[in-house]
Amino acid sequence: MEQNLHHEERLFLEEVTLSGYKSIFDTRITFNKGINIIIGKNAVGKTNFFTFLFKALNFSYKDLFEFKSKITIRNGKRIIVETNNALNIQSFIESRAVSTNRIKSKAFIDNTLLVDTEDLSADLKTELLIKNILLTPAFIGHGIPKDYLLVDQPFSFEINIHGFPPELFVLVMGNNNLPYFIKSILTGLLYLSYPYNKAEASHQKELIKQKIANFFDVVNTIKPYLIKISPIEDIQFNGDYNIFEDDKGRYTIKNLFLEFLIDGFWHPFSNLSDGTKRLFYIVSEVAFDSKYYFTNTGISIPEYYNISRIILIEEPELGIHPHQLHELMLFLKEQSRRKQIIITTHSPQVLDILNKDELGNIIIASYEKGEGTKLRHLDGEEIAKAQQYMEEDYLGDYWRFSDLEKEKTQATL
Repeated sequence: MEQNLHHEERLFLEEVTLSGYKSIFDTRITFNKGINIIIGKNAVGKTNFFTFLFKALNFSYKDLFEFKSKITIRNGKRIIVETNNALNIQSFIESRAVSTNRIKSKAFIDNTLLVDTEDLSADLKTELLIKNILLTPAFIGHGIPKDYLLVDQPFSFEINIHGFPPELFVLVMGNNNLPYFIKSILTGLLYLSYPYNKAEASHQKELIKQKIANFFDVVNTIKPYLIKISPIEDIQFNGDYNIFEDDKGRYTIKNLFLEFLIDGFWHPFSNLSDGTKRLFYIVSEVAFDSKYYFTNTGISIPEYYNISRIILIEEPELGIHPHQLHELMLFLKEQSRRKQIIITTHSPQVLDILNKDELGNIIIASYEKGEGTKLRHLDGEEIAKAQQYMEEDYLGDYWRFSDLEKEKTQATL
């Protein structure tokens, strides 16, 4: 097994080229470590880009037909993953079936071919994992998730002392759209009945309750951030969930969910304001660290599971008070020391967290007729002008009062 990665070798997305999804005809952009901020007018394709990028990072190409993707990742090594699904017109006409298309993927590490596969993204993930490369991307979209298990709706599930419960296993392993925070907790719930000792069978319920309490201790790691940024004063699992046992060694946990302390009273998630819900969603997704989670639940995992994550956030300012937004952006920038965070925004206030030497982290999105969504970094003239603004005003003022988003022809780039 290769040596564990050092902090300075944390995984990050260096470059991406995408084509074949809605407005993404042929889009290429490089990213920096830390925080990257994408700005651009409405309807230029920022959401399309994030959606496609998230699919590429998950090697999950549902709803994509004829496409190409190339992602370059670094973690001390240079990893390139190229995937495409080229339409074969003749085969399509002869069979009249879309299924004749085959998704092909190749992965290279430092220019050495690692895997060349068709239709088997699982093989690609496995081969990368063997090389200590684990992608755990998160996509924090608008609003909150539709299926926010354990948060905005009670969660009931079954565990089995003789093996993993298949329904929970499929839910955890087969759903890339689950929030990272929820997926991490559900992964731990798979292990609720382990280790199982027949001598302890008489008080198995108490052991399960204790392990759930341990999960709460880990969830508490996000509490300091919530207290600073939001009205939330504390969080806990509800105390009135039930555990039922049958004669086949199966245990059913009923109605487990999180509660939130605000102004001295405990509330379900549904009672929180939209802004507070949004703050909880962002903070829990970004700050929750599986390293602490697995350490406290006693699950042994390889060190490379703790590799820094790639987090995509759409418009963090939505529904957030300006003061809370300032605190949220400071939080995101601090978190970006260990994780790569890529943001889209319409708020000039978001840019104000950047220093003069971080102007290369700004990306401008535009839509060009016939060419689709395009992304570019600031050029030298724009950087110099932005630095001049920052001498006396905020960087956000440069966006508000200058021609920062003016269209540039390819010849001037």
